[in-house]
Amino acid sequence: MIKSNKRGVTIAEAMIAMLIILVVSASAVTLITAYSKQSSAMLQRNEALTIAENTLESFKISSSYGEFIKCMPMVTSLTFQEYGYSNQTAQRAVDSSDPSAGTKTVTVSESATIIFQPVGFTVTVRVTFEETRAYYSVSVRREGGEQVFDVDNYMKALEASS
Repeated sequence: MIKSNKRGVTIAEAMIAMLIILVVSASAVTLITAYSKQSSAMLQRNEALTIAENTLESFKISSSYGEFIKCMPMVTSLTFQEYGYSNQTAQRAVDSSDPSAGTKTVTVSESATIIFQPVGFTVTVRVTFEETRAYYSVSVRREGGEQVFDVDNYMKALEASS
């Protein structure tokens, strides 16, 4: 009886093992890449929705335009410059006089449009504070314009100042 002293792996067996490892590795890399992209998109969406939620909560606790604006640095974890923040403010006087009754009433309101631009999204907040009530609107949109979240004309009553 002849005994064979063959030990080790043939080249063909090594090539087949390397091919199997290559296929499994390529599949794993594809799955990890897809998961990473999806995770990144979800984080960006959550950041935009958090900004919208925080501005609404700031609006709810503010009794004046000035208080609301003071809350803006607390709305996000990054500075406004990093978000592409812009603020347009307008003051207007509305004359609701009634000449027949001999009364003259002038209501002053302050309003602002604040735009945050976290990566991939635009968050537009509009607030108006009048003497007895305030209004809030927010819109969250993806870069392509798709609307993700919207609150339109949320109103609250304000206590009359003495």
